[in-house]
Amino acid sequence: MTDGYSIAAASVGITPERPIPLAGYATLRKPTFERVADPLEANVAILRRGTEVVAFISLDLMYVGAQLRDALLTTLAGKLPREAVFTTACHTHSGPPTEDSLPILGTVTPEYRSMVARRVGDLVLRLLSGPFEPVTLQYLEGRATHSVNRRRRVFGVSRHFPFIGPQVRLGPNPEGRRDETIRLLRIRSADGKDRIICWCYACHPVGYPQLNDVTAEYPGVVRSLLRAEYGEIPVIFWQGFSGNVGPRQVVSSSNGDAAHPRYSLQAVSLADWQEWARTLGQCVTATAGAAAGHSIDGPIDCSLRALSLRELGLETDKQIRLHEIRLGSDLVICGLNAEVAVEYVDVFQKLHAPAHVFPVGCVGDVYGYLPNDAMVREGGYEASGFVRRFGLKGSFLPTVERIVTERLLDDRTAVPSEAQRRAASATGAAVKRSGDHPAPADGMDL
Repeated sequence: MTDGYSIAAASVGITPERPIPLAGYATLRKPTFERVADPLEANVAILRRGTEVVAFISLDLMYVGAQLRDALLTTLAGKLPREAVFTTACHTHSGPPTEDSLPILGTVTPEYRSMVARRVGDLVLRLLSGPFEPVTLQYLEGRATHSVNRRRRVFGVSRHFPFIGPQVRLGPNPEGRRDETIRLLRIRSADGKDRIICWCYACHPVGYPQLNDVTAEYPGVVRSLLRAEYGEIPVIFWQGFSGNVGPRQVVSSSNGDAAHPRYSLQAVSLADWQEWARTLGQCVTATAGAAAGHSIDGPIDCSLRALSLRELGLETDKQIRLHEIRLGSDLVICGLNAEVAVEYVDVFQKLHAPAHVFPVGCVGDVYGYLPNDAMVREGGYEASGFVRRFGLKGSFLPTVERIVTERLLDDRTAVPSEAQRRAASATGAAVKRSGDHPAPADGMDL
């Protein structure tokens, strides 16, 4: 056993073997998909440093969901603590649903979910048995120009108070906030060969125009381009904070002037989308091929914290969860089980400065969107429109950003959850802050 990092990684196919419903667009799609445009995968990496271990599991799904997450945790019980199992979805809108509590997203096929749980669980167990290869880690950043804010302010009529006046609707807003940073973790063997690439970008995968196709969307295109360059390596994609960000696709010039393009969140044609995804892939490949990055080293530290959504104003038993993976003092992977507004990138960077931060959404059992205070004041789909569609009631408090930051994100001030306090009481331990809590016991809602 060495003091450095070592890794075991692989991929497994999770493409459905027969036509089943896809997630989302239920009123626009046929009852089951018609064609597999490209295969769906699970990409898994077990990173180890001494006795410290974390499993990164990236799935080509819209959401992971509570049932699939819990099935994987059950398979890995006794092998890995739950805080060391980091499960994410690429958020493709062209994969099967796996979450029972969100029927608006489509009918779950239990056999498909069981197949995914079995294949991924078996792969993780096999990787945990080794062999592990010594590796080095480097953090790199690049830039793209492929996203656009999707909260467009218009004057119009609404079904909700104030009924007429300024409204926020889904549509391209070129002046709005977005995050064009490509964040990438390059993992190489001692001989300098790339063994796995983890990358993060903030953009809703909603541009693919063929609604009845199965596809991993742009994460699948980028994965293929990276493999063409670096071989058949596992590629892990982490969806960034893209709750209010979509694909920036040019429709046409509004007046024939190329300097004033008109944008759409969805592709006009398959060829348009393919070109958009290909050029994004070129940006990611260029980032991965940079001569040097920031070397990452140090202990692996995994933590979970949770906050009841009732504390944010929503009537539900669900929680918002923060799953953090720290690699040394220079890198923090910050995961939330939500579609997170892009403005929270600044919050995490401020909390963890000067460390590099991967802001990751769509982690585990996603409950819906996380807006900031300004979005709650403005309204719109990401602040209020989604609530009933996702089986929730109530409305976000106007200080949601401050509450989330102080009670969940900042480990200096975060309040332990009731479950954490019960666990501490049962073990006779004192919990001073949520960052100090013991690992949750089996069955605990964390």
